[in-house]
Amino acid sequence: MIVNESKLDKLNIGLPVYNGEQFIRKRLENILSQTYSDFKLIIDVDPGTDKTVEICKEFAEKDPRIELIVQEKRMGWMWSFNFVFKQANSKYFVWAGVDDIWSSDFLEKNIAVLDSNEDVVGSQGLISHYGPWGDEFESKSDDSIMVKFYKKFRRSFRPFVNSGASGTFEQRVKIILRKTAYYHVYGVFRTNSLYKKTVREFFCWDWATVLTILKKGNFHLIDEVLIELNTSGASDPSITLFTQLKTQKAHKNEYLLPYSSFTIWCAKNLGMKIFFKNLDYFLWLNCILGVSSILISIMSSIKKN
Repeated sequence: MIVNESKLDKLNIGLPVYNGEQFIRKRLENILSQTYSDFKLIIDVDPGTDKTVEICKEFAEKDPRIELIVQEKRMGWMWSFNFVFKQANSKYFVWAGVDDIWSSDFLEKNIAVLDSNEDVVGSQGLISHYGPWGDEFESKSDDSIMVKFYKKFRRSFRPFVNSGASGTFEQRVKIILRKTAYYHVYGVFRTNSLYKKTVREFFCWDWATVLTILKKGNFHLIDEVLIELNTSGASDPSITLFTQLKTQKAHKNEYLLPYSSFTIWCAKNLGMKIFFKNLDYFLWLNCILGVSSILISIMSSIKKN
């Protein structure tokens, strides 16, 4: 189906929030003060125990660009990420993390890339970090044995990186798989690169979403820092893999092999040729990263108890 782009918004921003009182005011100010201002901001709030809803209502009453949706019950972050995208009626779309910060020209520079490059379906700048792990997991003399082990693990297996990806689909997949695909989901995308067919929910849903988008074209990386990501939350060893799986309503097989659903999805959706060409990666993902993550979670749970 051909969509008349003249009837679409230029840009929709999707912001899912749950108990975000600590960050939401600063984040909304950051978004609403962007140098590119022609957008609609779709905020989806899961009801929580803090003042997130009240703060969002305060901003929505003052700025007509905000569309605020408050759910009757907690739906979960993956559902909410899919939900805000499904509300989009725009040429371009971007997910916004409640605790992340954009440079003032983040939208302007990424939209300029998409406007001038038809072969690019997603654009993002380099990322920097703030929060408890902003030092890129450098070991400190007063770290506990558990924390030292975790930092070494993260430096080796899941560093804070993002990357551009161009060439054939096979080449783009290889690049993204070997980077942390989680961060790429916070780029600015052509909305029709997904055709509203969002990926079903499972652990690493966001990685699969990025790979789905890349079926339609290249991912561009602007060579300057345009986004600051908060390194707390999932990067905190006190929040175990099991906690994340429970929060994300994981499938039973993911408690034994956390990346198994993602691996199965890749085999079905990337094509068996591409899957087997990256078999070393999937073996590493499941046998090294997956098993190590479980062991770290068990150690952390034992320490807590």
